[in-house]
Amino acid sequence: MIRTYRQTNKAVVLLFAAMTMLLMAAAFTRSQAQANPEAPAETVLIVKGQVKEISSAAKTLVVKPKKGEPVPLIVTSQTTFVGFFLFDDLAPKQRAQVWYYSNGESNLAVKIEKLPELGC
Repeated sequence: MIRTYRQTNKAVVLLFAAMTMLLMAAAFTRSQAQANPEAPAETVLIVKGQVKEISSAAKTLVVKPKKGEPVPLIVTSQTTFVGFFLFDDLAPKQRAQVWYYSNGESNLAVKIEKLPELGC
């Protein structure tokens, strides 16, 4: 009887853990979609690389991934920043990861994360 109780208890704990993980994933996905309500969740893309060009006046930047073509991006009032406070704090040759979506004409940045510099 003790053995059956322990097996049942273990199964309940595993089921509870799986349900918790699913709820956390759903909450994260929802929070990302709420960051920019205009962006459909299925079209959000990510580019990670080095900032090649930046224009504070035009609120644009170009990120060059390790592989592939450079990605031109437009920063909007809805764009959130991680690792820095103002768009002007971002500079060429810094590493960044950008979540964005395409509206058919341009790539609109949803979130920009400044990545730590590697090396000594």
